[in-house]
Amino acid sequence: MLASSAGMDKVVMKHLFAQAGLAQAKYAAFLKKDWTRSPKESCEEVEQELGYPCFVKPANLGSSVGISKCRNREELQKAFELAFQYDRKVVVEEGINGREIEIGVLGNDDPKCSVVGEIAPKTDFYDYKAKYEDGDTDLMIPAIVSDEEYATISDMAIKAFKAIDGSGLVRADFFLTADGEVLINEVNTMPGFTPFSMFPLLWKEAGVEYADLIEQLVELAKERHAEKQLIKHTF
Repeated sequence: MLASSAGMDKVVMKHLFAQAGLAQAKYAAFLKKDWTRSPKESCEEVEQELGYPCFVKPANLGSSVGISKCRNREELQKAFELAFQYDRKVVVEEGINGREIEIGVLGNDDPKCSVVGEIAPKTDFYDYKAKYEDGDTDLMIPAIVSDEEYATISDMAIKAFKAIDGSGLVRADFFLTADGEVLINEVNTMPGFTPFSMFPLLWKEAGVEYADLIEQLVELAKERHAEKQLIKHTF
């Protein structure tokens, strides 16, 4: 399987999304050294720019590890401390009241999209425990969205894929608000890939079985490798 290094860093990824003109929640990034020097100023910046609730995440980690939802200054301080146990850089995101929608993207230079799915956690938010331990989450595939909403989501997913120079696969995650606004949250360049993970299930609903999906990914990897072999000058 292939991926994008840019898509592994949530801060770099969000900067690229902004450059590509993709709508997303407000965010701010912090380095551990800056937080250590002035935690009060960091908290004040979050409160002024993003407000509560907000989410604090390690910049280079998946599976919702180290993520906290914050409703006040005390929770924000604890969230910073937790996230910095996993990374030297964290991203803080504005809380969005909306449905959590996901879509699979498959391809290299001409990617295509699967159907959309919806994450409906029974807990406060979709954290590591909800994902892997409690099973307190419903996956709805396909999700109920309008044709217009699907068109917007798939178009944004492909733009995000190209913005990070994706290769092979990504799972793109969105928020869909009650008034129909679509905001990209992030892309996962190495999503879960068991037969029961969201990415394969999205493609199964789109008519691509698990074994066929693996074969397509192998062919995409071979295609990208062959393309790189045509580069004549290396350093």
